[in-house]
Amino acid sequence: MTRTDLHRPAEIAPADYDYLFSYYYGRFSWNTALLAAVRTGEPQSEPTWGVDPATGNDCIIGSRQVTSPWGKLPFFEKEGFGGCDICGANYLAGAAFLHRPSGEVITIGHICADKMDVHYDKGDWLENQRRIAKLRKTSKFIQERLAKKQRTKTQAAEFLAENEGLEDALKTDHYISQDLAANLAKWGGLSEKQVALAFKLQTDANKPVDPNEPVDVKPPEGRVVITGEVLSIKERFDDYGSTMKMTIKCKSELGQFRLWGTCPAAIVSSAPNRGDMVRFTATIKPKENGFGFFSRPTKAAVLAPTV
Repeated sequence: MTRTDLHRPAEIAPADYDYLFSYYYGRFSWNTALLAAVRTGEPQSEPTWGVDPATGNDCIIGSRQVTSPWGKLPFFEKEGFGGCDICGANYLAGAAFLHRPSGEVITIGHICADKMDVHYDKGDWLENQRRIAKLRKTSKFIQERLAKKQRTKTQAAEFLAENEGLEDALKTDHYISQDLAANLAKWGGLSEKQVALAFKLQTDANKPVDPNEPVDVKPPEGRVVITGEVLSIKERFDDYGSTMKMTIKCKSELGQFRLWGTCPAAIVSSAPNRGDMVRFTATIKPKENGFGFFSRPTKAAVLAPTV
């Protein structure tokens, strides 16, 4: 339906509108009774929200009578669309404006008012939003959060008691061990595979150093040509689809390091096996000694085995 009214976006003149008041339709609604009072010219009742001292929950604790300081005003009657009087979109936070040339009141969502440059006083609305935020963070909310945190801490302690030696294993100087310890504190437990990984990292860290084995060194940083041995290529899934991720081991005069990142298409199409050598140019971001990430790989190829 083609609009021909004075308030359509193509015709609206912001200077012709006077701000009256803001309101909010969501939970803890505010000034919606005033909106009805202006529309009808009759007093309206609006609930007031607070905290129940017995339970700490938010609830309606009373009501207030609202009257229109402007009396009864005519409202713009929309035909064929709902929501905001300008764009028609549904909204929760809005404002009422008086159109001086016609004497009509229109209701506009706050986002649309900002876009159309129809000026209004945000002070009352922002104060109400702060009041709602404070109301939501009641003592009950805080108590439940602290109780949940304590339950998780207790579960984590019980989990460590059930898995002898795990507490020491999680203290291993390795970033994965640190991540596992953080997950235990967050969730109160770990999976069987995560527990096994924690012990494996501890065992690897405590192995005697072989003087003939290359030491782990920090990968170089920046855009470089990389030559390395394929350790694994696995498909990973996320909200955007699937990608092939690759881990390779690289060696230099100073030692060795592993890199992880998206496998270049040229290497994927060659279907390499574990142990194959590959070469490509990529940007390296070091993580720690012996490990880093690579990104934006180009000029990739699987190298022919040396005879």
